[in-house]
Amino acid sequence: MMNSHHEGAPEQAEWKETATAFLQGCMQHSGLTREQALEVWERVSSFTGFSFCKSHSATYAQLSFQCTYLKAHYPAQFLSAVISNSHGFYRRDVYLNEARRWGCRILPMDINDSRVKYTGRGRLIRPGLMHVRSVRGATLEAVEARRREDGPFRDLVDFVERLSATGAANRIHQTEVERLILVGAFDGFGLSQPESLWLLDDVCQSLKGGDAGGSLFQGTGVMERLAREVPRGLLRDYNLAQKCLNELELLGYMLSGDILEILDLHPASTGAISMRDVSRHVGERVKVFGRQVTERMHRVERTGEPMMFLTLEDKSETVDVILWPD
Repeated sequence: MMNSHHEGAPEQAEWKETATAFLQGCMQHSGLTREQALEVWERVSSFTGFSFCKSHSATYAQLSFQCTYLKAHYPAQFLSAVISNSHGFYRRDVYLNEARRWGCRILPMDINDSRVKYTGRGRLIRPGLMHVRSVRGATLEAVEARRREDGPFRDLVDFVERLSATGAANRIHQTEVERLILVGAFDGFGLSQPESLWLLDDVCQSLKGGDAGGSLFQGTGVMERLAREVPRGLLRDYNLAQKCLNELELLGYMLSGDILEILDLHPASTGAISMRDVSRHVGERVKVFGRQVTERMHRVERTGEPMMFLTLEDKSETVDVILWPD
């Protein structure tokens, strides 16, 4: 293994000696001609700018094989774990889109099934509550604890009562419940999101002035009456665009819709090839169209001119794009 330039450029004499030994070894032990050996040397010697030791390379190779196996056989579980553990270079929704491409279905939020972290079962991924903006970690832990100890929540009223009966420091805030409603966590109880917000306001108003546990109305039927008096049909439900925008603001991605599904409707998409088919057009001039998922500015070392690295995504794949200074 040659020394890396990170440890200082090798002496000219040492470099020449190494090259000579390499060329002789190629010709004597591998049967290469001198021209072939020179070509191999030119490729290998470029690694002096940056190179790994053998054990380091082997470790990365082993990790790559393990991850590839998990992604091939357990894509929902693997990608759920990736997203739950600070994901990686890309935004979390890029990994969810990758899961869709691997045949997984992304389920909606569910206050009785979503855990703090993302979970995969079979080919299903249930998003975790961990990415709901401005909902405290202590609140999310309390949701799991109440559900584990006392069973599923019966409805929104039951949820608020049980989470309000915890210690003062961990008691859930009304704004936190509102955010959980707006990401769809309570949709399974049969109320629209505006109806749930209306009910939540009434419940929280009724709980004010209760004892330290917030249980003044427990057993009186007041809370159950509030649930029955929700003005069904009078509060217009959010349309798909509103739900998607709410999710985008609170989660950083959409659950109710997928922007990749409507890329083809944009006028600029005309004439673009699918990113999955890029490899079929080697040497050709092509047009790709997608949403931008990453970007990094860079300056050319010799001239200082700006350039940019982009990653774009469509329904089929992601592709890397380099924008040169010109």
